[in-house]
Amino acid sequence: MTGSQRRVDLAQWSRIEWAGQTVYLADRPSLAGQGLAGVQPDTFGENDTVYFLSARAEWGDFDNRDYGFGVVAFDIEIAFLDGSGNVLAIEPIPAETGRAAPPRETQQAIEAKPGWFARMGFDVGRPSPVVVRFRPHRSGDPNDCYAALCRRT
Repeated sequence: MTGSQRRVDLAQWSRIEWAGQTVYLADRPSLAGQGLAGVQPDTFGENDTVYFLSARAEWGDFDNRDYGFGVVAFDIEIAFLDGSGNVLAIEPIPAETGRAAPPRETQQAIEAKPGWFARMGFDVGRPSPVVVRFRPHRSGDPNDCYAALCRRT
């Protein structure tokens, strides 16, 4: 691990609590690079997800190997979304060595434990049933915003 790579515990991430779900927001490049690496399986629940607010195919594959934070020690699934929130693919990523390549049109991604996408009604080729929306606070500061997880209707 280099001096610039310090693992940030999930408890310190921005998150949205919604209808029994916890959505951890990978809202900075450092968190996106860390993802679920080093997280203990019993601390990431069946209804927990990581929402990558910015994900691009040219940035490379998503994988569960150790890049200085520890491995992702449990099986996960990842959904890749385009800029309109449509589901491009849902791929399994096995613990520790698994890998998934984002489709070219990928703009966002969501990681969850296996079965979460099916329970939530995600279907490839259709709009994601849940979206994260950002709105600026009234201060007018573009860095002062809040996020909300909404069920698409």
